[in-house]
Amino acid sequence: MEKKVGRLSFKIVILLLALSISAYSAYIFLSQRYTYDVVYPSSSFTELRHLSDYNPMLKGTFYDSPVFVFDSGVEGENVMILGGTHPNEVAGVLSSYFAIENAVVESGKLIVVPVINFSGQSATESGKASYPYYHVGDREFKAGSRIMSPLDSWPDPPIFVQLPSKVHLGSDEARNVNRSYPGMSPVPVSEVAKGVMSILKEEEIDMAYDLHEASVTYPVNRVIISNQDGLDAAFLAAMMMEGEGLTISTEASQPGNTGYSHHEWGEVDGVIPFLIEVPSPTVDRIQGPLTERLILDGKDEFLVKVNELGFAFGNYSEDGISLDKRVALHVDAILNTFLAAEALMIKDHIGITLPTGPDILSNGLDFYFEKAISDNPIKVR
Repeated sequence: MEKKVGRLSFKIVILLLALSISAYSAYIFLSQRYTYDVVYPSSSFTELRHLSDYNPMLKGTFYDSPVFVFDSGVEGENVMILGGTHPNEVAGVLSSYFAIENAVVESGKLIVVPVINFSGQSATESGKASYPYYHVGDREFKAGSRIMSPLDSWPDPPIFVQLPSKVHLGSDEARNVNRSYPGMSPVPVSEVAKGVMSILKEEEIDMAYDLHEASVTYPVNRVIISNQDGLDAAFLAAMMMEGEGLTISTEASQPGNTGYSHHEWGEVDGVIPFLIEVPSPTVDRIQGPLTERLILDGKDEFLVKVNELGFAFGNYSEDGISLDKRVALHVDAILNTFLAAEALMIKDHIGITLPTGPDILSNGLDFYFEKAISDNPIKVR
């Protein structure tokens, strides 16, 4: 009798433990999906829109990303900055938030879509035990998933056929925003791509930026990618950044890059596209635990060893590559392509200013994100 009672007690304990773990997991899941980052737009901010204003098919869905508009009311060049194509690439999102909170727009218009893959921001990377949040000063931000949540786009097709190229890709690429332009494929993510293409056309965008992070073991990182219209500006910008101690290279968008922003955006009349990749250990495949520390300081002993063996790109060292530096690279690439486009007379004067990359490295991101806190918070939702 005592043995039976003991076994029953043990089973009850195991059941309660399993229920507790399940309840905690459900809490984390719901927290990630239904909590939102908060931003404090600069004084140049004029209007909050949503992607559904450009594609009504997105209304009421988890695809309907917020769109921040900074309209000077003065004629000039128009710029779009897009972050969160892959929300696990947190520097792309944070650089967009940085632009929202620090931009001064004296002419033309600035459009910032900080998290274009809003569904992906509502979930973490599947199977990677990735950290769901990180902190800049006292402010908390979410880290999401590379592709859209299966809750919003499922099941994946056995093979994703990208249109109009008819290129065959892996099934989960059907949830990847940066394979879906110009929005012709019969999958839900195409509606997001259509919305972006509509922004480019309706807002008469002149220069458009897609902000990314890349694995340090992937050859295409620390690079500005553009089409032939923007390649000279990208090259001159890289030269200017080198003089500031922020090394970056350039690469031409190739005809075979169908479905990618740096290719398809340039098909819209007047738009010069730039995709900026900065190296990050948080999106690699061989790094250690995906912790908040790794997000912030970018230091990983495994990748140091990989670099010593010659399998990394961009000389990854024990110093790592901090979130401050990754955002500094994004922001400085944007500002220097502005200057280069003006110097080469590709575009007229661009009346949009931000703190520079060297400013960010000197003062730290904490300084700018704490300074931005005001009585005008806006939830990114």
